[in-house]
Amino acid sequence: MAVLKNYPYKLLKKVNIPTLAILGDRDNYTKRGKAKEYLQKIKENMKNCDIKLFKSSDHWYIGHEKELAKFLVQWLKNEKRK
Repeated sequence: MAVLKNYPYKLLKKVNIPTLAILGDRDNYTKRGKAKEYLQKIKENMKNCDIKLFKSSDHWYIGHEKELAKFLVQWLKNEKRK
């Protein structure tokens, strides 16, 4: 996978805390159409990582604020139960 091939993914392997990686599929800070691949690569390299891709969302989640907030609250509640 050529996604962020120079990124030091091995550093992610050292993270031992619950982590949530989120991106919008229209994030203007990522290469167009690559957000899902970025998230998969992060998940592959982190022991305890959940990922979430927000459809039709930009970097700031404009128009998706309620969906994002609801998702974050649910994720945090689930982590607390573990």
